[in-house]
Amino acid sequence: MDKVYNAMDGAGKYNLVTGICLIVTSVATCICGVFMIVHAARLLQQKNKL
Repeated sequence: MDKVYNAMDGAGKYNLVTGICLIVTSVATCICGVFMIVHAARLLQQKNKL
């Protein structure tokens, strides 16, 4: 189970950072960045429920 937590934690953090970077770099990728941030937040939230 620890491997699942670590994988979800790493994926959530990576998506969050990537989403923020996409928003900062270009307005055209703003929508993609927002989707990644939302997905990362949901992934990290679901990790806590396991």
